[in-house]
Amino acid sequence: MDAGAHLRAPGNRHHRRAGAGRGARPPVGRLEAYGRWRGEHFARQLPPGATARDVAEHWPGADLRLALEQGCPGGGFRPGGGVAEISLVDAPEWREWRDHLSDRSLARVYYTAMLQGFAAGFGRDIVIEHPNYGPDLKSLWTVRFTMPGDAGRGPLESDSLADRTPAMALLMQTNRNFAALYTFLARAVMAGPSLSGEKAIRSGTRAFGVDRGERLKARHVAEGKPINMRTVELDYDLPAISVWGYRHDETVLTDTRLDLTCTFCPFAQVWDELDANDIGWMYDYEFHVAQYQAYLPGMIVESDGVKTLGSATCKFRFRMPEGAVVEPTRQAP
Repeated sequence: MDAGAHLRAPGNRHHRRAGAGRGARPPVGRLEAYGRWRGEHFARQLPPGATARDVAEHWPGADLRLALEQGCPGGGFRPGGGVAEISLVDAPEWREWRDHLSDRSLARVYYTAMLQGFAAGFGRDIVIEHPNYGPDLKSLWTVRFTMPGDAGRGPLESDSLADRTPAMALLMQTNRNFAALYTFLARAVMAGPSLSGEKAIRSGTRAFGVDRGERLKARHVAEGKPINMRTVELDYDLPAISVWGYRHDETVLTDTRLDLTCTFCPFAQVWDELDANDIGWMYDYEFHVAQYQAYLPGMIVESDGVKTLGSATCKFRFRMPEGAVVEPTRQAP
């Protein structure tokens, strides 16, 4: 099915409307609020004369932008006038959803609410449209942007991953998005006098940490690498280019111990902006303990200070109990 026919199917049309993100049932309302946050931030970054092409090619996050990058599935096109389209064929979050969700309607809820909120926050008479029966996480799904001004014709292009500076900027924004999404959803689940919401968020965060720890360990086992702290630090499950900042002269790394002093964290930056350090601390504690103990059972996870509790830095201390035996790092021949 070509993109034009795909979009002519019954679809959702998002534009600036009063109250987006307010009054909708949770968590839809909080997803719209998250989208509004993204739209407001992006509107401040683009110049006044920006077109639909600029919105698509500089989309703030990897969720849509990766489709425009060389070597990634998907693509984008400018049919002409004030229209630009991004077509997703697959995406990292699609693969995660396929692995973890039995009801894939959550993907539809997420995109519909987030894009509605984004249009409301961005303003500038933007209209965002997409078919209302997807994505099904396995076939082409297209998002159309319409704005005043001629976006030209031809393919959309983004080459952010080919250069360190734009790649870092995209990675930074994607991490900021994650922290904001976690915050908006946590607030929705935790609303009300009962502690059941907080328990659910803590449990879900721990499950996320366990999943990442177990996957990382399984990959290292498959690659024949020793399961110890040195392997975790040198072959972690995040991009090789990091947007986190550290005092490397304070790092201590052995097979059984890792001390890190983090001076900049994009998550902590967002939690501070959203007055959500309480939620950030909950994530810091539950995630790090769960991930590292899933990788190395018995791991002791401590901190000498974290940003979300008011410290200038996060000082995490990971270590195995005294006398614990781990696989030693093999010396290169």
